[in-house]
Amino acid sequence: MSLNNQWSWFSFLASSMLCVLLTGGPRLFGLFSGGSFGRYGTGWIVLKAFYYGVVGLMLFFCFALYAEQNRAYLVTITVLILLLVADSKLTEGSFDRTLFDRLCSSVGYGIFLLLPHRIVDDPLPADCRGGIPPRTTLEVNTDAGPISITSGSGLLRTIVWHGQKRSISLERAPFSPSHDLWSPSSRSGERWPGHDWKYVSGITRCAYVEGVRRFDSREEALQYIERIRDRDSSMRCSEDGLMLSVLEFAEPETIHIGLFQILVDDEKLSDLPQTAKMLLRSAGVDDGG
Repeated sequence: MSLNNQWSWFSFLASSMLCVLLTGGPRLFGLFSGGSFGRYGTGWIVLKAFYYGVVGLMLFFCFALYAEQNRAYLVTITVLILLLVADSKLTEGSFDRTLFDRLCSSVGYGIFLLLPHRIVDDPLPADCRGGIPPRTTLEVNTDAGPISITSGSGLLRTIVWHGQKRSISLERAPFSPSHDLWSPSSRSGERWPGHDWKYVSGITRCAYVEGVRRFDSREEALQYIERIRDRDSSMRCSEDGLMLSVLEFAEPETIHIGLFQILVDDEKLSDLPQTAKMLLRSAGVDDGG
C-alpha cells in the first residue's frame, strides 16, 4: 500500500472521529469524563479506548512514514511518546490519576458548564418510598454544618449547605433489596457532570442515598440505630426514627448524605431516646440550581 493510500485511510479515520466529537461528542464526552477514572468505570473505559485508538492510528502512520523513508516519522514518534507520558500515573492517591485523566475531567466539566444538565422531577417508582414525604423540607444541624433537604413531588431533591443550593434528580438504586433511591454520583462517589456542587468548603461533589428501613419490632429497630450510631458519629436521629448522616471526604472532595426513615410494621417509631432536633415542614419546591 502506497503512502498516499495509507494517508487517505488515516485521514478518513481521523475525520470520522472528529465528526463524532463535533456532532454528539461534547455531551457524551462530558458524561464520560465524570467517571471515576481510578476505579475503571464505563466512562474511563470509553475514553481510554478512544485515546489509545488515536495512539494506534499514530503508530500505523509512523510505520507508513518509516517504510517510505520519510523522516517525518520522527515527529510522529515524538507525538506518540508525549501521548504515552500524558497517560502515565501521577500519584497513587490522586483521584485523576494521570495528566490525560485530569484533562478529561476538566474539559468535561467545562462542557457541562456550557451545556447545563436539566434537573427533572420524575415520578417516584411504585416500589420505592422516600425518606421524607413529597414537597417537604428537612432542616438539621450536623457536624458538617446546618443542612436542609427539600423533596419535590417525586425524585427531585434540593439541598442547601453552607448557603449553596444544589438540586439533584434521584433514581432507583440497582440491586437494592430496600428499594433505595440515590443520586447517580453515589455509584462510586464519582463526579457526575450536572450533579456537582460548586466548590464550597473543599467539597465539589455530592453523593446522596435515601430510603426506608423496615423492622418487625421496636427492639430490632433500636439495635439497628445503635449499630449505625457506633459506626457513624455524624448520624442524627429524630424521635420518630428519621435518620440523617452527613459525611465529608477530602478525597474525592465529596459530601455523602444518607437519609432513612425507620419503620416498624410500616409505622414510624415514637419517643426515641437520644434524639436530635429536626425540623420537618411543608415547602414550595423550585427547579433547583
